[in-house]
Amino acid sequence: MVYGSVRPTVLRRLDTVHHSALRICSGAFLTSPVESLYVICRQLPLQLRREKLSALYFFRAMSVSMHPINQLTLPVGLRRLYDARPSHILPFCESQNTLA
Repeated sequence: MVYGSVRPTVLRRLDTVHHSALRICSGAFLTSPVESLYVICRQLPLQLRREKLSALYFFRAMSVSMHPINQLTLPVGLRRLYDARPSHILPFCESQNTLA
């Protein structure tokens, strides 16, 4: 679940590589829209795939009572600090708590 703690600019680089791989696999032209490539290759966009995998991991971890992620909570003061600075990335357990 490393992707949750990465800057969006780094993730955009991965998206570019993913789009290039889809073009190669499908034999599409460079000018083909990315959305069409997702449909042709039956792939989710990487952002949705990351969200899906993160949610699956989080709910699986929450279902195990002794999983270490269950004990991780951010103190209220630190939570306010993260809210005041949106450029800082929340820890994984806190960013996923909005799902639960």
